[in-house]
Amino acid sequence: LLSHYGVPSVVLERAPALTRHPQAHYINNRTMEVFRALGGSSTHHGQPRQTPGVAAGGAGTIAASVRALTPPLPHWRRFVYAESMCGRVMGEVDHFPGASEPQDHRHSPEPVAHVPQHRLLPLLLDAARAPGSLTRVLFNHGVQRVKVAPGGGGVEVEVVEGG
Repeated sequence: LLSHYGVPSVVLERAPALTRHPQAHYINNRTMEVFRALGGSSTHHGQPRQTPGVAAGGAGTIAASVRALTPPLPHWRRFVYAESMCGRVMGEVDHFPGASEPQDHRHSPEPVAHVPQHRLLPLLLDAARAPGSLTRVLFNHGVQRVKVAPGGGGVEVEVVEGG
């Protein structure tokens, strides 16, 4: 997002690589709106700026990729409480009662989505590493200490390799 506005940035990740295991999976409307905006152009110092690696408009945006990866609503609309994976069902909650799609146009132009983190992160990493991006991604690095720089005009960050 910062690269989209012409701001160079560094992303530090303690892990040596992206996870290969499912983690968080629910992507809310606002996040999808941000993913959609990353596909459009903006201006930086009066000049049009296109997000590197992402096409303008709806197709080719991170939001479009996330929508394509989201399974049909019947596969994830209910939260089931059970004794075990194969045990007796104690109850369930339908998070989209009466809906046939995960989008309510009254609230957002983008639907909520259901993509596990291990499938989302490669999309974000590809965008961060795209040609022309102002973002550096450093795996196996962590923040040791942060302090306000003298004069309050920024921060000083102590970074350690190995997280």
